[in-house]
Amino acid sequence: MLNRLVRLQRLMAVHICSAYITISAEAANVIADTPPIDLLVKERRDRYKSKNKKEARVELERQWQLKWVTDPLCGPYMA
Repeated sequence: MLNRLVRLQRLMAVHICSAYITISAEAANVIADTPPIDLLVKERRDRYKSKNKKEARVELERQWQLKWVTDPLCGPYMA
């Protein structure tokens, strides 16, 4: 199920940033400024479990940056 959501999010991000279809999901999300769907789900869960909106967003951005830097597909040259 998550793979289908990632593919759909990638397609939307490609359209948002007007990129070629060969762009990676990670790069399309960064350019379109849309966090990955798995991190969005975690953010919503945290907000539901009584974290306030700002704390949840800061945590999402921290995790997104960590994911971007440590992902072998992106590598340190992309960060």
